[in-house]
Amino acid sequence: MGAVSLVGNYAKKSVMNKSWKKKIIGLALIYVAPYALRYLSEKLDDYQKNKTTSSLGKII
Repeated sequence: MGAVSLVGNYAKKSVMNKSWKKKIIGLALIYVAPYALRYLSEKLDDYQKNKTTSSLGKII
């Protein structure tokens, strides 16, 4: 949740900026960030599941 609000606030500030380069960055963040954050969270979940499984395998 914190990462989403952080990216959202940065994107909002970038879109309101006078510089056209920062506006493009802000718009790109608005469209790309949700996919990137979802991908990262899925990879993190997979990593944590694999770590838990390997730890349980060592205990057993």
